[in-house]
Amino acid sequence: MGIFDALYRRVYETCSNCGTTWNVTNGLCIKCRSIKPVDTTKSWYNIITPTSLENFIGQSVIKKELNTILKATTKHNIPVQHILFSGGFGLGKSLDIQSYILTDTGVQKVKEVLTPMHATQENFNIASINGRQCVRGAIDEGILNSVVITTEQGYKIECTPETKIYTLDTDGTFKWKFTSSFEVGDYLPIQRGQDLFGTDLLSSDGGKLIGYLIADGCFHNKSFSKTNPIIVRDFMKVLRRVTDDRLHKSRSGNYQYHKITNNWLNKWGVKLVNSPEKEIPISVLYAEKNTQREFLRALFSCESWINNGCIEFSTSSENIAEILPIMLLNFGIICKKSIKKVKEYPNNKYWRISITGFDYNKFMDNIGVIGKNSFRTYSNNSQKDCIPYIIPLILKIRSNVTLTRKTSGVFGNWNKNTKVLNYKSLNKVLDLCYSEKDTEEYKKIKNIYDYNFFYDKVKTIEYSSCPMGDLYVPSTECFMANGFILHNTTLAKLFADQVGDYSYHLASNLTNTFPFESVVVLDEIHTLKNEEIVLVNMDSGYHTVIGATTTAGSISSPLRSRFVSLVLEPYSADELKQIVKMVSKNIKYDCPDFLLEEIANRGKTVARTSILLFKRIYDRISIHEGKITKSVVASWFDDMKLDMNGLDNADRAYLSCLSNVPMGLQNISATTGIDKETITDMIEPFLLSQGYITRTARGRILSDKKISIWK
Repeated sequence: MGIFDALYRRVYETCSNCGTTWNVTNGLCIKCRSIKPVDTTKSWYNIITPTSLENFIGQSVIKKELNTILKATTKHNIPVQHILFSGGFGLGKSLDIQSYILTDTGVQKVKEVLTPMHATQENFNIASINGRQCVRGAIDEGILNSVVITTEQGYKIECTPETKIYTLDTDGTFKWKFTSSFEVGDYLPIQRGQDLFGTDLLSSDGGKLIGYLIADGCFHNKSFSKTNPIIVRDFMKVLRRVTDDRLHKSRSGNYQYHKITNNWLNKWGVKLVNSPEKEIPISVLYAEKNTQREFLRALFSCESWINNGCIEFSTSSENIAEILPIMLLNFGIICKKSIKKVKEYPNNKYWRISITGFDYNKFMDNIGVIGKNSFRTYSNNSQKDCIPYIIPLILKIRSNVTLTRKTSGVFGNWNKNTKVLNYKSLNKVLDLCYSEKDTEEYKKIKNIYDYNFFYDKVKTIEYSSCPMGDLYVPSTECFMANGFILHNTTLAKLFADQVGDYSYHLASNLTNTFPFESVVVLDEIHTLKNEEIVLVNMDSGYHTVIGATTTAGSISSPLRSRFVSLVLEPYSADELKQIVKMVSKNIKYDCPDFLLEEIANRGKTVARTSILLFKRIYDRISIHEGKITKSVVASWFDDMKLDMNGLDNADRAYLSCLSNVPMGLQNISATTGIDKETITDMIEPFLLSQGYITRTARGRILSDKKISIWK
């Protein structure tokens, strides 16, 4: 039985670890806290996703059309027509809400940008594979099964088994791979050098002061314990500039500061706690680049050891150990996080952050340390920063390049068994092989080089469950979290699966090489960069292309005209009731008819919204001790701020500023504080479809038939 089943069924089992019998509702043994391995076939994604067209609820017109196409294809033995699915965004990627993302606000946890049903906060930019991309929605998915992947360098990601992670295939091609498909020893690309920082008001001196005191400050005694005279002098100068405080030396040899400094630290969100509980405050995480640099410089100056091209930082704070690698990645620096054992304190936990090789050089150039210039010895070790699976590609183009005695050494004594090559050597190879720049192999190699990923091996794979979140990035459908690139289409895949062998690709990543499978699914096809190669292969008669998009109007006319275009329609209340009933049946819960109706009425004609709403209600059912009645359910919906028609605070804010006088989008956005993209993409479609509002040439107005209901 999987963790998800434990969450949704009250079952008593015997713990295989300690023998205790316990109620597995929370998935944990009450004695040893062990957790059962996840059966990925019972994950939330598989529970709510149909396995065939026959099991797909709703979209009857589209299903009929697809079945007709399939029957005609079988009868006449002809290629399947190209299909284009368009509609709103569906099942997305889900990851641990404690994961870190880089946004234009700064370093944030996913949970900081989540909202219960859909985004009401302003859109924000997030680090992605192709630079900064706009996030249009952030949804709380609740507790789901998860796969935890940890790499040799200590980078970790926890997400659902169905979430896809960007990886480099053995043929040198980038592809998306399900989390559940990874094995120990596989390579995972780690993105670095995003250079995406916040704009918070904390000064660079303020960041340095916080760095000093988090490293070597004792907030309870108001003391600073560092003895290096260079660091002490710099600390005194910064302290005086920032807080106008003065140091004095105590009998114990520590330097004492005054209450005014602790008051200043409180103002900037620094928790005045002991070392293991210390955290990097939001004021630093949201700060601009130079402030974060000064914070890191002070932190490493106090708590690091440098020797022979290696800098090692130690901490007893798990929070600091988690965030530092993400902050360093933003500067383009790779580090290794590991557990550190201290003989004097065997019962305490410590973490070690190590920086070596070229990353040591980057650290010294971009951040540096104070008072340790004598140890500024540069390392030329680049063996860790290597690219796998690239040698066979180079061997294909080497035969066409004229080599001299001087340049032949660049290629070395490679063969097909040689697995990796560092970036410095690859740069020389690209220069020597520039005459082959138009070949597919050269373009692949150049693409790999330009991404500048760090390739880390998977060290461990574990199974768990945790609260999950889903980010909606419509432009590329991918984003960076904890250094990994994560990605997201249900009906399109069901049809492709029944047609035959197919491959799934994100359209924006399609280069000059077209997939060899007979059926190719292109998700987010409106982001396609190389349209010509798709058009040529669509006309070849060998490939069937199945496209999926949320913005069909963004696709060019020549490409769109080659598809049978199928637009997903809004779901009726009866269809939503069937969908929720199917989900409840799959988790062994007999959902009352009145609850099905209440959820369907608030589902906003979207299957995903109804399913998420059911999950939220079921969380309350699982801990409610009394009888589930209509009044109880009504009180729960009141707590969620959802009325009987599914309108939430964002919808009400939008409607409250309208009248029978037209109002423009710009004015609505300014009045409600909701950005224009969220209004047009996530609020207005439902209100328009249900007749709450009408669009005119002069703006939006409340429709007459809905004014009385709304008021």
